Amino acid sequence: MLVELNAAAETPAGACRLTYVATNRSETGLSEIAYEVAVFDAEGIVSQLLVLDFGAMPPGKTRVVQFDMPDQPCEAISRIVVNAAPGCVRAEDGAQSPVCLDGLETRARGAIQFGL
Repeated sequence: MLVELNAAAETPAGACRLTYVATNRSETGLSEIAYEVAVFDAEGIVSQLLVLDFGAMPPGKTRVVQFDMPDQPCEAISRIVVNAAPGCVRAEDGAQSPVCLDGLETRARGAIQFGL
């Protein structure tokens, strides 16, 4: 899996809109992919734990998703860390799969760090 924090932009309502690009590089079709992430403020303190739901992803599929963080300006976020993959379900049998974290590659474009 490859997950990129592609952009962070303020919304008119004052939320930080995070845009992610995720690609299923495995040969496993997934009916569900969700990552729990920790959001750190400018002082390095965890301000939120969130679950980002990417939905279903067949092998080779790339998906772009956006998540709004209400009452959280982008400049108040220093980094985001992938904490776990609570939803990683194989499409073929509905079983949990380690493929979402095994070999997970992360990257970021912009000022907010994103990683493991």
